[in-house]
Amino acid sequence: MSRSTSRIAAACGLAYLVSAAGCTMVPKSQLTQCQTLNRQLHGKNQSMLAEVDNLKQHNRALADQARDAGDKLAAADELAGSLKERVANFEQERDQLRGQYASLVNQAKGQVAPLPPGLRGRLEQFARSYPDAFEFDPETGVSKFRSDVLFQTGSADIRPEAERFLREFAQIFNATGAQSLNIHIVGHTDNQPIAKAGTKAKHPSNWHLSVHRAIAVESYLAKSGIVASRMGVAGYGEHQPLSPNSTADSRQRNRRVEIYVLSPDAAIAAAGRNDVARRF
Repeated sequence: MSRSTSRIAAACGLAYLVSAAGCTMVPKSQLTQCQTLNRQLHGKNQSMLAEVDNLKQHNRALADQARDAGDKLAAADELAGSLKERVANFEQERDQLRGQYASLVNQAKGQVAPLPPGLRGRLEQFARSYPDAFEFDPETGVSKFRSDVLFQTGSADIRPEAERFLREFAQIFNATGAQSLNIHIVGHTDNQPIAKAGTKAKHPSNWHLSVHRAIAVESYLAKSGIVASRMGVAGYGEHQPLSPNSTADSRQRNRRVEIYVLSPDAAIAAAGRNDVARRF
């Protein structure tokens, strides 16, 4: 309130007292000023009350938003807990698969190549005939097909030009002396994620692509005459690389289909097939 307004207010107060005492000494102009000031003060008071009401409504709205935010945060925490549990379950399953794979590798190494000399020689000759497509380790009996030779990128359909490799491979294991051996087919990929929508619809992840490729090889070998009960399949995605996925060459090496030759009494081939069917 300004000094002039204060003086007018004081005068108004004095005029009121004088008027209340029954005197008529207050000038009319001063009385008019007092009435005008009273109206102004009343208007300001009403405006301040309205502003107070607006502030109260704003505070209530902020409190409602805070409650909503708290509810959303609680829901987000619950979702995060659920996702964390799912990740933990996935990691546990992955560790189990790695353990099974390591056990398979150790078993293959510990068998000192359950291959008859004639069969080992035929596989070595097969590897020499297709050095860019096939590898064979005579110490463990492990065979490896390069996935890039068998499949197009992102596909689990065997290339027509690769069919002759698998037919010849099947002939080797259908020959006398090899018909009682079991084989375990394991698919692997590099670490590049599935990107194309069409590919992702068929193979949602590298896990799916790896096992689908192993199944494709098993199916073709069965069509080529190897009894299905002798074979098992598995897929490990990008989780068992032979070398770091840091270059195109190393990623190409990691894309492979491994074939483990097992003795007739090795149950892992048949058991592995049922396990893959349940898992995938």
